[in-house]
Amino acid sequence: SDTLIAIETILEKHPISKPTHYDLKPENILFDGKKFWLVDWEAACQGDPYFDLATIIVFYSLNPKQEAIFLKTYFGKTPSSFQKSRLSLMKQVVMGYYGTAYLMVSRTKGVIPLPDEEIEKLPSLKECLKNKIDKKKLFFTIQELQELGWILLREVCNCKTLSCL
Repeated sequence: SDTLIAIETILEKHPISKPTHYDLKPENILFDGKKFWLVDWEAACQGDPYFDLATIIVFYSLNPKQEAIFLKTYFGKTPSSFQKSRLSLMKQVVMGYYGTAYLMVSRTKGVIPLPDEEIEKLPSLKECLKNKIDKKKLFFTIQELQELGWILLREVCNCKTLSCL
């Protein structure tokens, strides 16, 4: 899509390469009551640390106040305009990346694609993730991954159905 190409072009103008986990979704951050443990290092590499920051913000549905605290803690100061802008773009990349990946996984597992009218009925990303937390169910079924994929892509494209993609 033209939007993703534009985002990629902007991010490439200011490359950042640091050790990154590249998969910091909730099921890969464990807490034993005393310490946090990062697991599943399969995707770790030298990469853009904003991907990890954006993944945490997106998948934990941080509200603006929580996001500000998180970023101030991470950067050791209030983030600059550049940092906020880069993070905003990276959130779009994260949603596009995971949305596409989840649809691909569900398809390879034989899940029947959702029709447009079912995609329209899916909850918002925030509602979807809140429902998971409320149910204390960390992992998604393959069907739920397809739904989450559509929710993420709908969010990044700001559209309701497959026809806008």
